[in-house]
Amino acid sequence: MTFATCSNCHNSFEVRKSLEACPNCDSADWVASAISVGGIEIFPCVHLKVENPSYKGKHKYARETKAVAEHSVSGRLVRVTQTIDRRNNRYRKNVTDVDTGEVLRDADHQLSEHTGHGSDKPGRRRD
Repeated sequence: MTFATCSNCHNSFEVRKSLEACPNCDSADWVASAISVGGIEIFPCVHLKVENPSYKGKHKYARETKAVAEHSVSGRLVRVTQTIDRRNNRYRKNVTDVDTGEVLRDADHQLSEHTGHGSDKPGRRRD
């Protein structure tokens, strides 16, 4: 069995055949989020970056996307799908609990509004 997360609406669904569209929004843009073989669940990790030569420094990528399974701060196994689209000023992040399917975080807003996170947290020293 293969499970996927839609890149458009963040819906998680089981993929029964290749090139299957999302049952929620009919998008064909999805990322495999888990594969089950013989009772063992495998979580692929994908990091994609699109470089723009006109961008400089650590923000030289026009678009960054990641789809991973990792442990949250509380110790739960979660699926994280995140896209930083600098060209279109968009930030999207979806965090879903693997065991329960509960959506822990679903953010979709302008990248310019995405402040106070990561290295931009208050109290962090910036060089």
